[in-house]
Amino acid sequence: MSEFQNYYGYISDQAKMFVDEYKEDVFTEVRDGNSDVYDLLNDSKIHEWVDNDFIYVDLIDSAHIIEQSDNVETDYGLWEGQDPQEAIKAMAFFTYRNDLYYAVKELMEEELDSELTNLQEQLTELQEELENLEDNEDNEDDRDELEEQIGELEEQTNNFELAIDSL
Repeated sequence: MSEFQNYYGYISDQAKMFVDEYKEDVFTEVRDGNSDVYDLLNDSKIHEWVDNDFIYVDLIDSAHIIEQSDNVETDYGLWEGQDPQEAIKAMAFFTYRNDLYYAVKELMEEELDSELTNLQEQLTELQEELENLEDNEDNEDDRDELEEQIGELEEQTNNFELAIDSL
């Protein structure tokens, strides 16, 4: 039985594995100020993932992909000049790559949104802690430390908002 018989189930499983594999790398990049998630996820990582997964795909698998996809790749230049069997496999490859990308993008947006919510909750807690801190000399170091942590969280929150918007 072909793993592509339930194509969108397979896409969903692969997208989850991809996000699990690269989520922390993406989060690190976003925290460091690189909010272009499209660039972080696109072509090279997705293409490599599909390329590794496509080693044993045959015409039957290709037919399952093309038949079930709602977004069949139509850029004939990607398989122009290839014999018919290789052209079908190329069409299936790029269809699968595109479908996987959109599934990954959706899952990654959910993960980024979840992390943004966590950061916002942490930020609110620190801001409340700062408000409740008595204003005296004994607490000056604590106040400075809290203000620094709040600044860092505000920057990270902003980066995650930009990352979500980039998708």
